[in-house]
Amino acid sequence: MQVILNGLGSSATHTKSGRIKALMVSGSQRTPDFSDVPCAAGWA
Repeated sequence: MQVILNGLGSSATHTKSGRIKALMVSGSQRTPDFSDVPCAAGWA
């Protein structure tokens, strides 16, 4: 498995197409565009 830390802006197209899978967003809340992706605060 390969892992990359990247901003949603540059990877959103690939995430929405299913080419890559977002495991988590680094903010304290889920982002509206990816409401099914958990936020870092939920993993703490």
